[in-house]
Amino acid sequence: MYHIHGDVITNLTLQNTSVRFSSKIDGKWGYLIIRKGYFMIKKVKKMLISFYCILIFACFGGCAGIKIRGIDTPDVTVIPQMENVSIIQSMGFSPNGRQVISGSRDGTIHLWDIRAGQKIKSFYGHSGGVSFVAFSPNRRQVFSAGTWDGKIRVWNTMTGEELRSFYGHSSLVSSTALSPCGGQIFLGYTDGTAKIWDMESGSEIRSFCIYYDTITSAAFSYDGNQVLISSMDGSLRLWDIETGNEISRLKQPHERSPFWNTFSVAFSPNGMQALSSTSGYIFLWDTGIGQKIKRFRPDHRNVPFITFTPNGKQAITGSMGAGEGFTLWSIETGEGLKTFYGHSRWVGKVTFSPCGRHILSNSGDSTMRLWNMRTGQEIAQFISFPDDEWVVITPDGFYTASANGDKHLLVQAEEKNYVIDEFRAALHRPRVVSRRLSGR
Repeated sequence: MYHIHGDVITNLTLQNTSVRFSSKIDGKWGYLIIRKGYFMIKKVKKMLISFYCILIFACFGGCAGIKIRGIDTPDVTVIPQMENVSIIQSMGFSPNGRQVISGSRDGTIHLWDIRAGQKIKSFYGHSGGVSFVAFSPNRRQVFSAGTWDGKIRVWNTMTGEELRSFYGHSSLVSSTALSPCGGQIFLGYTDGTAKIWDMESGSEIRSFCIYYDTITSAAFSYDGNQVLISSMDGSLRLWDIETGNEISRLKQPHERSPFWNTFSVAFSPNGMQALSSTSGYIFLWDTGIGQKIKRFRPDHRNVPFITFTPNGKQAITGSMGAGEGFTLWSIETGEGLKTFYGHSRWVGKVTFSPCGRHILSNSGDSTMRLWNMRTGQEIAQFISFPDDEWVVITPDGFYTASANGDKHLLVQAEEKNYVIDEFRAALHRPRVVSRRLSGR
């Protein structure tokens, strides 16, 4: 008995050693013959597939997918070999949503074509982790900031050439934020200092010596005139960028307690509200009067990242626990609406596509993943390996890769691992991956 999944097959006849089926595309008949441990498709253009593989791709003058599962036939899983793959620390969409830039803990920066599912190029220069990456508004440049080297670098997007860099403080970078116009960058440091830089000229606009402890997070207001800054001591303060004066201080419970660190802050799109996450709670604030509006209690204790959705009606939080995923919340009710599962380790940050339909996430599992905002389903995961090879994999095992990228892939069936070679013809499907990424 077999379970047929998909809309390609319209007729199916089971025989002793074969499965006879017809295509919805052209009505022609083909045969699936079980022979010596292999599935072989006859009277169609392709292909030869391992018996253990349940994903069979038949081509009838075009591309169409079928999934066949026998009662005694196990699922197969594509497993990327993640040894020495660097964790992605930062990422961002291009203004048109077609490209993504990512920064890794090993100092490398990667430019991706998010629709085709391809890594375009890599940028090298930082001596340690890249805590911040972003596109310039015209997409011609990429901005980055290093955690350990403390440098801000500006790159040519097309060539990968470093155009300029500037450096202005000796402590480690602990937090970053980009202004809404894309022209200014905020850097917070481990010694409590904060600086705002002009990305065009490389000049320092404002310096704040405001804390005695590490600055953990910062967020610009929607008009770029204010910045909300949090610290390891639990305090949360709103500052005027032009004057450098403190506007208000948002009082959180248990301030200065080591168990109530403020991990992340975010401004609402209209600038009237703000969110902050601590060890155990999420707080919603009225920024106009500096008062707490409500408090949420997430299922997981620590919330390393929080942000508003583009419409300002929901929030998304990351998690520190393995496999806990990230959660979409209702701002009005405080109810958890949806949890996105797929990452095997903590989820550090998420960002939204310009159209608001997709979410990009990074994790301690060293993958970057694209999600459908409405359904909560994972679309694909992106991996760049230390040898500069790369793969993009869909949840059902189809992939596209660089010339030698799939040498880092194994296929698991019946608790055994197999090299990708005998499955390549079935699973290496760049067109399928591209269609998934394009929403087709």
